[in-house]
Amino acid sequence: MGNVIAPEELKTELVVLNDNELNMSELGNFEEYKAFIQKKVDEVKGIKLTDTNLPEVKAVKSLIVSLRTNTTKIQKDWIAFNINSRKNIANASFESILSVIAESEKQIDDELNKYEEERKAGLLYMFETYIAEQNEIFKLDEKNLERIEIKSNYFNVTKKEADVFNDITSQFVAIKKELDEKAEAETAIKKECEGSTLNADVYIEMLSFKTPLSILSQIKEEKERVARLEEEKIAKAVAEKEAEIEKEVVERLTEKENVIEPEFNAVEEFEEEVVVDEVDKTKILSVKLTYKASQARMINDFFKNNNIKVDVL
Repeated sequence: MGNVIAPEELKTELVVLNDNELNMSELGNFEEYKAFIQKKVDEVKGIKLTDTNLPEVKAVKSLIVSLRTNTTKIQKDWIAFNINSRKNIANASFESILSVIAESEKQIDDELNKYEEERKAGLLYMFETYIAEQNEIFKLDEKNLERIEIKSNYFNVTKKEADVFNDITSQFVAIKKELDEKAEAETAIKKECEGSTLNADVYIEMLSFKTPLSILSQIKEEKERVARLEEEKIAKAVAEKEAEIEKEVVERLTEKENVIEPEFNAVEEFEEEVVVDEVDKTKILSVKLTYKASQARMINDFFKNNNIKVDVL
């Protein structure tokens, strides 16, 4: 009993006999079927794919695929029921037919691929035009313009041009928003660092991995820390200066060790200058003190404890 390939479009069928008692010459009608396939192949060899005959070309492609599929199936079925010697003969015949089918299939595939490449090239040009037009509005630099992606699904047959245009536009909007936010953050960082010893560029670099709010908070904390250090430094300097003045006053007061009379009322010179103050009157009094050397520390403490400014003349 034989296996038959019988596509609707074919009038000639491939018949392969499974009777082991038949002579090899009676194995099947390979040559007749191959001649039929060759004729079909010759009919489509010069075919050129266009927009108008695309359905026809696809139908031919479908037919050729059907020929290949059915021939391969018959080949496998026959091999399962026949001895090796007959299998080798049949395989050679099957392969001969399949090679003709493959040649035709390749030609159709080449045309389909060429058509698809031309279609995608046209779409690519259109998408690049969309990008160029949108950049006239958004003014992205070269580096950021390269971030606009032409996605693979843009080339799908079912994809609408309006959807592609809107998606490209949304990419521009997202990048422009990101750049504006970054510019605002950089301005805020520079302003926050202004008037301090902090380097704004260092904190701007942090925008690549930290949020603007966290960076501004860090800057404020650092400014407060620096301010505390500066206050401590100033306080230390003032304390050192006061100690230096105090030491100088004590030294100047102890220079006259030969004076033995502690006469605080012995004033040789008296000058008074009145400075009007809405809260109190400030007076400047020039006096000459006579005291013992041992009383110098007591005199200095008196002036200091009573908040009296003393200038040694």
